[in-house]
Amino acid sequence: MLPNKQLQWIFHLIYDSTRIPVFYIADGSERLHSFTSVQPSMSNQTKPSRELVGHLLSIPLHQKIQLVYMNKQADTLILMPISSKEGQGRLILWPNSQRFMDNNMIDQQLDTADSHQVDHRQLISAAILAHYLMHNEALNLE
Repeated sequence: MLPNKQLQWIFHLIYDSTRIPVFYIADGSERLHSFTSVQPSMSNQTKPSRELVGHLLSIPLHQKIQLVYMNKQADTLILMPISSKEGQGRLILWPNSQRFMDNNMIDQQLDTADSHQVDHRQLISAAILAHYLMHNEALNLE
């Protein structure tokens, strides 16, 4: 298990390296923490709806890196289980998150013209990098 401060550093490094927005949700929480600012901080919270946070927490995680398709939005994100000294949670890599945070809606249609375009391979590669930094375990794209 990693200390919270080390996780924050890893989350911020992933964002700086990939420009894919990085979030953390503690199990049982209603708050989504963002790591896209200059200073990584657990207090930098976005304001998604409770429905969205509840939905992200309700998705069962069966793998170390789980690619999630949100059908109504035609959007893709990564969920990863996280264990820290402070407890359990989920790391979220979500390229199109800003659309959802701005509108606080889970059923909104995406206009991808001005969204950060990330292909699945790049998204999974960012998740593999995050996993390696947290667990010192190399995974492959398969």
